[in-house]
Order: sequence, then structure tokens, then C-alpha cells
Amino acid sequence: MTLANGRREPAVAQPNLLLRRQGGRSIPNEQMPDVASLSLPARLAVALHLFTGYCRHWGLDHPELSSFVEHLWAYMQVRGDTFEAWYSRRPPLVEAGMGWDYPDGFKDYLASRGVPEAEFHRVLWATTEILYFSLFGAADDTGSLSLLNELASVATARGVRWPNLAPFASSLWVGGGGGQCLSDEELSQWRAAAPTEPGAISDRGGN
Repeated sequence: MTLANGRREPAVAQPNLLLRRQGGRSIPNEQMPDVASLSLPARLAVALHLFTGYCRHWGLDHPELSSFVEHLWAYMQVRGDTFEAWYSRRPPLVEAGMGWDYPDGFKDYLASRGVPEAEFHRVLWATTEILYFSLFGAADDTGSLSLLNELASVATARGVRWPNLAPFASSLWVGGGGGQCLSDEELSQWRAAAPTEPGAISDRGGN
């Protein structure tokens, strides 16, 4: 649906259990791991692992995707005095994730790779809004969890695995959920989080 201001509103599904199709019937996919205790930045980090896994599934390798992912990872080290500089450099796919147009040629690029555009927009939208919906207000606990579930419902159906949550375990939803600014070493550890093994939820267990 197109809103009055020209932004697109993605179709939203909020399943309690992630499902995939096999032989004409729905069967359980991976359950959502216990991310409810994680801070907003940690949830965003999990989302970035799912998003990049989705992109790898389709063989996507585009400068706009790299700019998008790097912009969101950079948020983990943003402080009050660096926020404006970081925000002013938001790339075009952040705007697209919030409902505006793709950058020139990007929709054609998706088509050339056989990517369902509506599906891609769902994962882009969910990844973007996990952070941006809360960017100028209180961190949205319920909303960010719902968006992470929405992203995972698409990504895991394509075979993407949840990252191991152990690197994020110390970044908890306390004091409003905003989390702490990461050191270079901590950011490196978050980015290096390995996928869980098949059949495993995470080192933290399922909910």
C-alpha cells in the first residue's frame, strides 16, 4: 500500500512461530531465540547478521548494500557528539527501508539476481526500522522484537541461521534499552558472531 506521503507500507506478518512450506503444508522453522533480554543495539546486530545472511543467499554484492550495513554497524559506536555526523551520512537504502524509493538502478539489480522485490523490501524495512523507529524517542521494546521476528521469518525461510547470541549476552535491555557504546574490540566480536549450528537455537536457548 502507498501512503499519502508517498512512502510504501510493507505487508506485515507477525507469526508466533516461524514457518516454512514443505509438500504443501506449513511446518515449524527455527524458533525465535531468546532475544527479549538484549538491548536495542544487540537486537540490531542480530538483525544485521540475518540481513547479510539473506543477501548472501541471493548472491547480492552491491555498494549500496555495503553502505547500508556499514552505516548500521557504525551506530554501535555513536556518541552524543558524533550522532549528527553519523545521521547525516545515512545511505539511500536507509531511506528506502523507511518507504522511499530505491537508489537509481537498484530495483533493476534485484531483478537481475532474481530477488523478489517485495520480499527484499520486507527484510530491508524490518532491519532499518529496528533502529530508526526508536532513533528519536524511547527505545521500542515490543516494536523492535516484532520487527526482528518479521525479518527472521523471511531470512530463516531462505535457510539463514540465527547468529550465536553469546557475543551480545552482556548488552541487556536495562535503563531504557539503549545499551552502551562499543569499543573497537567489542564491535569486532559482535560482527564476527558465527551462525548457530543446524537445529540449535543459540547458546542462550529458546524462549
